[in-house]
Amino acid sequence: MAFDFRRLPRCGAKARSNHHKPCQQAAMSNGRCYWHGGSMVIKHGHCTKTAEAKRIECRILINDLRKSLRSLEDFIYVE
Repeated sequence: MAFDFRRLPRCGAKARSNHHKPCQQAAMSNGRCYWHGGSMVIKHGHCTKTAEAKRIECRILINDLRKSLRSLEDFIYVE
C-alpha cells in the first residue's frame, strides 16, 4: 500500500501572490510549510556579532594592506 501524500495536512498561510488563498503545500508539525515558517535545518551563523566583528576586522586589514601597497608603488622601479 503506497503512502497517500494528498492526505497530509496543508499549510494555511495566505500570500498576496495568489490572491490571499491558502498555500496548500504539505505542512510540517507546526502547521506551516517550509517557506511559511518551517524550521530551518541549516544554521550558518553569518549574522552573529562574532562573525560581523571578524568581517570588520578583515575589511580593516585589507584596506591597510592596500594603502601599504600604494605607498610602496612609488619606490618600485621597473625597467
